[in-house]
Amino acid sequence: MKTFVSLFLAIGILMPTSQVDAARDPELMDQIRDLDDRYGDFYQRQMDLKRQRFELQQAADEQRRWREKLEKERDEARRQFVRPKPVIQSAKEFEQKKLQQEKEFEKARKQYVKNRDYVEKLKRTAKRIPEDAEVGLDSGGQ
Repeated sequence: MKTFVSLFLAIGILMPTSQVDAARDPELMDQIRDLDDRYGDFYQRQMDLKRQRFELQQAADEQRRWREKLEKERDEARRQFVRPKPVIQSAKEFEQKKLQQEKEFEKARKQYVKNRDYVEKLKRTAKRIPEDAEVGLDSGGQ
């Protein structure tokens, strides 16, 4: 608006007095207003472009920080996933472990056989229900 007033005053000063009446002409006033609007729109567009570039830079920085964070998380996950190689045992250590396992297995097998034999002995010496009575064919007490 200041531009409009200053432009209007400049035109008024530069014009001869015969043209001062022409400044009041609506067509001339429309042209002056168009020039003023064009000037204001140009600088408004420049400010908008500057603001957009600033916002774009902020978004790019934020995206970069997000990608760096994601890359760190991936690296950490990869480090946790990749396990160190297992230590290779010597032949002696392997044989000792194998013998120990076989001893434990043999001990457990002997205990199982001992328990099984005991249960079978109990079954053979235990009192038995006659088969006919067990299935209901015995009419002995009725």
